[in-house]
Amino acid sequence: MKMVGVRYWYYCSSYTNLQLFRYKSTHTHQCLPLNSCLLKYVKNNPRPSSVAQLHAHIITSGATQCVYTCNNLMNSYLSIGLISHAHKLFYEIPNKNIVSWTIFISGFTHRRLFSEALSSFREMLSAGLLPNDITLSTILPAFSHLGLLLLGKAVHAFWLRRFYHHNLILETCFVHLYSRFGCMHLAQTVFDEMPVKNVASWNVLISGYATNAMAAQALRLFNLMRHYVGFVDHFTCMSLLSAVSTLCCPTMSSAVHGLLLKSGFSNEQQVQTGLIKMYTSGNLIGEAHSVFCEMQFTDVVACTLMLEGFTSCRQWSKAVQHFGQMMSRHDMSLDSTALVSILCSCGGSGTLLQGRRVHAFIVKQGFSNDVVVGSALIDMYTTCGDLDSAKWCFDAMDEKDVACWNAMIKAMGANGNGGNAVDLLWRMEALGYKPNESTFISVLSACSHAGMVDVGLHIFCHMTVKWGVVPNTQHYACLVDLLGRSGRLDEAYSMMDIMPMQPHIGVYGALLNACKIYGNTEMGAHIFQQLLKLDLKDAGHFCAALNMYASVGDWRAVEMSNVARLQGLKKDPGYSLTVLNMQESVS
Repeated sequence: MKMVGVRYWYYCSSYTNLQLFRYKSTHTHQCLPLNSCLLKYVKNNPRPSSVAQLHAHIITSGATQCVYTCNNLMNSYLSIGLISHAHKLFYEIPNKNIVSWTIFISGFTHRRLFSEALSSFREMLSAGLLPNDITLSTILPAFSHLGLLLLGKAVHAFWLRRFYHHNLILETCFVHLYSRFGCMHLAQTVFDEMPVKNVASWNVLISGYATNAMAAQALRLFNLMRHYVGFVDHFTCMSLLSAVSTLCCPTMSSAVHGLLLKSGFSNEQQVQTGLIKMYTSGNLIGEAHSVFCEMQFTDVVACTLMLEGFTSCRQWSKAVQHFGQMMSRHDMSLDSTALVSILCSCGGSGTLLQGRRVHAFIVKQGFSNDVVVGSALIDMYTTCGDLDSAKWCFDAMDEKDVACWNAMIKAMGANGNGGNAVDLLWRMEALGYKPNESTFISVLSACSHAGMVDVGLHIFCHMTVKWGVVPNTQHYACLVDLLGRSGRLDEAYSMMDIMPMQPHIGVYGALLNACKIYGNTEMGAHIFQQLLKLDLKDAGHFCAALNMYASVGDWRAVEMSNVARLQGLKKDPGYSLTVLNMQESVS
């Protein structure tokens, strides 16, 4: 019999599947070992035709009652993505065991069909079968993606109570589950109790800390991993870069970059992209550009990160130049993120002509109906002072979301059309759109600039009752500005007293500006003292107070100027950007 098995394996490894099936026709009495050989062949040659032929052979050979054979056949269907065939076969298996259910559930999770995986898991429990370690490690990703933390905890408790023994893979899955929901204390507890840890276990926990913006813990764990494991891998480096990106610390960024250079991972494309993101997050655009220039191949992700970096650092001309280089590459398909960044640069620099060119490119590339890009277009035209084009973009959009409405309301308010901004609020409500916090910030700001005090107060008072939006500090800042601009300083000051939260700099700043306009130095002096408690180093506060005293001929303006000079405070100078013959000039 041993020689027969060897002979069958020879046929499986040497002959084509057609020759195997021909061999089968003359050796039907030896179908079971041949089925095993065919399963191995199909596993190494996962093609629909091979699996279909295997299935036909299993039916004709009468092996459909063999659970082992059917489980492997089902796994073959799942491996090539034929979910419906696997589903049909699964319910034809007469005596399904835990392996059958585990294979079936894993097919759904691997295809990210998490709801189907959960339904199958519940059906398995209803059938009276208890999951094993492999089943649990298979279903846990579904809990993570479906937001089922309580169910995940229940499964964890079930495993501890019924089967508790250390299992590296399953315990790592529990660490990932808790990390996904931000329960890092539970993830750390599971990790600490693991007697054996591999690189994947360390990476999952480090990634969890990085994802949950707990950079210090991620760095601490990284150092422990280097000490106990002795090495790190590609995934460790990516998690470390993600953690450091949240710190915005130049010293730490340089240290991590040096560590990656020593570890030999600095030339990997994904790591280089992570370095660019780390540097741009800290506005270290020079270092980011150096890494970018060292890359052998730059994909759309790296290019977009650089574009965002130039934009966030207000290097408008470099952003436009970089975008032009991206457009010239035939192997690069730009996405909405890149388009939003370049539109922000055009708006920030006020280069309307360049903005219109980008708009033409957007239409050509088919992004006209993208609501995110559409909102960015409205913002760009608004910032450049072209309200008609902003309105045209808004009206031309087939579908709008709340962000689009907010952008248009903001555009109306920025150009002094407070009445139109309020009309848009009523219109969006009538069409079934629910205003959010940003909507009311734009509307209240529009009312403030247009002097529509009563309308603004009415909207503010009905925010929570009618729309369910609880005012935050930005809304109160708009309200204080609304009252202050109209000269109702006492009401504005009283509003700060009844705020349910501590007023922030924006609230005090709005009232200080109103005190300057109406020459109320007594109230202004009190507000200025409150501002100093919040931020002593902001030169803008000193300038506002100085201008307030100077506007009424108060000699305290001179004292304020001397104090600011002694403390080394300087207000950032304004500048103008002029484009002449495609050349930018800053003055």
